[in-house]
Amino acid sequence: MGMPGFSGFIAEFPIFLGLWNSHPWIAIVAAIAIVVTAAYIMRAIGRVFFGEVPAELEGHMHDIKFSEKLALGVLCVFMVGIGIFPNIIVPMIQSGMQSVLALLGGA
Repeated sequence: MGMPGFSGFIAEFPIFLGLWNSHPWIAIVAAIAIVVTAAYIMRAIGRVFFGEVPAELEGHMHDIKFSEKLALGVLCVFMVGIGIFPNIIVPMIQSGMQSVLALLGGA
């Protein structure tokens, strides 16, 4: 979602900082768009996971297994962990970006 505390925020934040210096109005509109996007994604998640079960699916669904809960929990921990501590993956990203920047005439 690109919200603070999640891994997508680390990708978007430097873009907004650079955009703020040259075109602050575009940065403001983009930040508002992130909030609107988060709102409709959370609404969709609420309907899908917490809404009523359609009649045609009644009886075909079951609770998730412990292994599925564990996998989901591990992925959530990694996503929030990278959002809070982005320096964990920065060296991997920098090593890949150096070659791309060299090809584009940057660094």
